[in-house]
Amino acid sequence: MPTILRYGIAILSVAIANGLAFLVLRYFEAILTPFLFAVAVTVWYAGTGPGVLAIALSVISLNYFFLRPSFSFSPISSADLVYLTFCIFCALGVGWVSAVRRHAEQELRQARDELEVKVVERTADLRRSERYLTETQKLTHTGSWAWDARSQKVLYCSEEMFRIYGLDPQEDLPTRKNFRQRVHPEDRNRVDERFARVVNEKVDSFDEYRVLLPDGTVKHVISSGHPVLDGNGELIAFIGTATDVTERRRAEEALRDREAKIRRLVDSNIIGIFITGLEGRVLEANDAFLHLVGQERDDLVSGRIRWTDLTPPEWRERDKRALAELNSNTIARPYEKEFFRKDGSRVPVLIGGALFEEGGNEGVAFVLDLTERKCAEEALRESEAKIRRLVDSNIIGIFVWDFDGRILEANDEFLRMVSYNREELFSGCIRWADLTPPDWRDRNNARIEQQKSSGRFEPFEKEFTRKDGSRVPILIGGATFEEGGNQGVAFVLDLTERKRAEQALVRSEAYLAETQKLTHTGTWAWDARSQKVLFCSEEMFRIYGLDPEVDLPTRRNFRQRVHPEDRNRVDERQARVVNEKVGSFDEFRIVLPDGTVKHVSSTWHTFLDGNGELIELIGTATDITERKYAEEALRASERSARSALDGIAGLVAIMTPNGEVETVNRQCVEYFGRPVEEQKDWVTTDMVHPEDLPDMLENFKRAIVSEIPYHFEQRLRRFDGEYRWFETRGGAVRDDTGSIVRWYVLLTDIEDRIRALARLAQAQLELAHANRVATMGQLTASITHEVNQPITAAVTYALAARRFLSAAPPNFHEVDDALSRIVKEGNRAGEVVGRIRALIKKAPARKDAVEINDAILEIVALTRTEAADNNVSVRTQLAEGLPHVQGDRVQLQQVLINLIINAIEAMRDVGEEEREVLISTRREPDGVSVEVQDSGPGFAPADLDRVFEAFYTTKSDGLGLGLSICRSIIEAHDGRLWASPNVPRGAIFGFIAPAHPAARIVSGAPLH
Repeated sequence: MPTILRYGIAILSVAIANGLAFLVLRYFEAILTPFLFAVAVTVWYAGTGPGVLAIALSVISLNYFFLRPSFSFSPISSADLVYLTFCIFCALGVGWVSAVRRHAEQELRQARDELEVKVVERTADLRRSERYLTETQKLTHTGSWAWDARSQKVLYCSEEMFRIYGLDPQEDLPTRKNFRQRVHPEDRNRVDERFARVVNEKVDSFDEYRVLLPDGTVKHVISSGHPVLDGNGELIAFIGTATDVTERRRAEEALRDREAKIRRLVDSNIIGIFITGLEGRVLEANDAFLHLVGQERDDLVSGRIRWTDLTPPEWRERDKRALAELNSNTIARPYEKEFFRKDGSRVPVLIGGALFEEGGNEGVAFVLDLTERKCAEEALRESEAKIRRLVDSNIIGIFVWDFDGRILEANDEFLRMVSYNREELFSGCIRWADLTPPDWRDRNNARIEQQKSSGRFEPFEKEFTRKDGSRVPILIGGATFEEGGNQGVAFVLDLTERKRAEQALVRSEAYLAETQKLTHTGTWAWDARSQKVLFCSEEMFRIYGLDPEVDLPTRRNFRQRVHPEDRNRVDERQARVVNEKVGSFDEFRIVLPDGTVKHVSSTWHTFLDGNGELIELIGTATDITERKYAEEALRASERSARSALDGIAGLVAIMTPNGEVETVNRQCVEYFGRPVEEQKDWVTTDMVHPEDLPDMLENFKRAIVSEIPYHFEQRLRRFDGEYRWFETRGGAVRDDTGSIVRWYVLLTDIEDRIRALARLAQAQLELAHANRVATMGQLTASITHEVNQPITAAVTYALAARRFLSAAPPNFHEVDDALSRIVKEGNRAGEVVGRIRALIKKAPARKDAVEINDAILEIVALTRTEAADNNVSVRTQLAEGLPHVQGDRVQLQQVLINLIINAIEAMRDVGEEEREVLISTRREPDGVSVEVQDSGPGFAPADLDRVFEAFYTTKSDGLGLGLSICRSIIEAHDGRLWASPNVPRGAIFGFIAPAHPAARIVSGAPLH
């Protein structure tokens, strides 16, 4: 109220009192009454100051007009003075009451204003929470939904739910049928059964399944649901969530890829990178940096490279500023400088760096060689083109403006937003000042001033007027191109859809409150000063079986639900939390009125004031009953798995992903005679034969690192000290992400098999020897010819020597020559006999370096007579420069003899002019191949697969063992024996013998 009006009330009220006293009340001896009311009214409505004025005017009026003599000022009697004083105090009392009233009104108005502010803040918080919820669902890839059990219809479905299932919210109805069709066919029946069960049993649900999109994309989804019941326990709705966890499975692989990319970035040497201390020493650097400064890695290792020494004097001041920036911000922005090369030349660089930790003394620097500045300029042009593409992509509205109000340039999205076309833009008729409605211009002008002073303005909400007069809500922010400039750029986001999103968010928040019940976690807060519960969630009431409408959230009510056996311990734990002012964690049981026992996990957290006094205690209570049941089921499952493990006939061990023994079955304990704890130290004990341990460890470690199943043989020590051969097979068990969770190892006793194989090998060796002896018998004529020829020659030379000695005079020169020839022929006969003895001799197989062509020529010479007797022509085509093959020379020659003899015998019924055997050799990628071709009748295609079978023969006098033995010999040499038809007739038998390791490198290149 204005001051003049307040004092006017005082004057007016006294004037009215004078009028009443003159006209009415002077005849009733109540003259003071109107003045008393005048003072009271003035004090009540106008305040203390005008009240004092009213008192003074009233006293003057009474003295002048009403105290005798009238119309003159006279002394006031003591009686009147007492009465006047009483009236004054009454007026002052009324004034005090009035002041109290006004103060109360002011406080009420202030409280109302604060309440309005809080309402506005709460509304803003709610909208922000709604935005956060939407973004949270997008970030967590979690959709939510609600289904009406009575109408069998979907009440609500979030946008993220549509996105996860690949549905369009504008086209596809949110029906259960549409979502069910997206479930993978292999999972669909199981999901239907799970949903039917939870609806019938009215229980919570949790499931994981796959979603198959129309384009073939497969997603992995985790779904959870919660039933909503009415007062009668009838199902009225079902709410749930669906989380896309596809990316989670790819996250670890992506993380490994990113780490590899960073490592490749350093090793790719695209830019120079070095780690340094602030004192100047270069601790580590990649090859690109060393090449940049012309240094060697030996210089780096020796500590001779210091970046302070690499810096020319004129650049050291700039380095000091960069160091100061590092110390203050932990980051030094890139700047240009020069480095000395080792030869004294300079290289221009762009360098930037950062400390590994705040306040640390070491950091990393990135150095770019600026010698190729033209490349950088080209990259800059490409970057500008990318920015141009960003503008033209029309993701948001962008326009260039000036402070005069003109829009100089704009992209299509902005023009669409304000409903103008590009011709109107070019004509200059679009002005951002004209687009702003009048009610937004004050705020708009404030942002313009902000931009003029700081060069930018923070994004804020406003409206633009479209061409048709309608308005569009927007979020706008911008900046000038340069400080103090007149032009800038603005980014505009259309907020038309935000209102719809806010409304949807309100609904989503309600659904989120229901969704939180899925975690079975209640929350509470307790005031330590008033000893009262400040807050208790609905889920807290549900867990403890209390009715929030009936039961008070008191500590006593909750305590009564704690199991009697756990109650004292819970009281002691809470008392310790309060007294020691520390957080705590506990698990206990609660008993509901119907006898149901629940397991609860509870946490407490303390809040202290500035003096360290406890003011509040907050906590959570989680119903873990189902988890307890699951743990018990898991223990039962483990007992069952242990029984199954002990029931396996072999020795079984379970190992951790890094290869440590986790447990073994009963058979392992019985075989080794050691407990599980001792078997975990198997590397340092004698459980594995010392000769087998190195190779076994190498194979085992290779399998663990490569995560590939392994298989090898080893000898293991039995409890009685005997070592027995075991076949060891290890397989990995992986989780859904592909990571190994454990190894299963099966040890199978193969001692009896090893001994049987050794006996079989010995039998095969003896059979091969018998075959050689039989073959030698068949070549008796050839052998006789080969031995007889050098002996006959030696006798002839002896007779000639006798004639030369009988001559007169004796011709000693000719005698010496004849004797030399006798020695040569004798050695020749000895070599033939030696080769025959080697073929007949019974000896173990060897692995020597064999010159295959020499071995073939010896066999050709040995079978020459047999071939001549059968009118067979034997030709050879032996490749030169062949590597030595690895094998037993005698066994390889036995194979050649068998193949040549078979070829000679196969041509007995062929005309003599057509009998020919061709023996050829050639180099192969994995060794040397030998082929024996004949021109005999060949064999039928049906016999091709049986020619190497034991006891199968096409000869009337054959046993069918020769080719079978040949195949065993070649396969024992890690080679291959085959048969094929010859063109135009005959057969081809060939084999490949592997090259000797010493001959695998030919002319500096591997043979294979």
